[in-house]
Amino acid sequence: MDEANREAAINDLIQARCNVSSPTFDRNIELIEAAKRGHHANVELLLRINANPTHEDETGCNALDWAAQRGHCSVLAHILREGNPNLIGRRCHKFGNTLLHTAAAAAQHSVVKLLLDLGAEVDANNAEGHTALHIAALNDARKTAEVLIHAGAGTEDRDHKDCMPLHHPLGRGLSRLWICCPSLGQQLRDETAKGGRLC
Repeated sequence: MDEANREAAINDLIQARCNVSSPTFDRNIELIEAAKRGHHANVELLLRINANPTHEDETGCNALDWAAQRGHCSVLAHILREGNPNLIGRRCHKFGNTLLHTAAAAAQHSVVKLLLDLGAEVDANNAEGHTALHIAALNDARKTAEVLIHAGAGTEDRDHKDCMPLHHPLGRGLSRLWICCPSLGQQLRDETAKGGRLC
């Protein structure tokens, strides 16, 4: 369904108050598309007609993932409140990422803060042992790292390769997490002095 037809279908749905008899209308896919675009009203309406927020598209992402990746805080909060608050810790993708990992990977610090405020586990590990702070370091997401550190993220948590978040080399050099948390700079110097390795 192209963009014009999708918008027409959503508008028709709104006007018809949930008449979803069209054979081309898939409420789950429409929820994903509305979440991607940050269309709060459409998300609200689609949830009312039992669209599934955990339905995955061809990329393996669901409406929650897309809202987290794109920084749509109000959409994400609404889905979590109306859908199921337990979805906040749901693991998805082959890497076992939570929404907090997804938001950290996209450097969406506002979403990270929202998820933490809603009760996301700050040090949850994915399948590779990465916490959201590891992911922020890997993606050079300084502001996101600051939010996580201030929320109590474990700066010494190790992944399955025995690496702490500050060990991860970034696209433009060594981890700069020490800038937002000076004690990390000392940890990095201590690790290096002891023959510690960067991952």
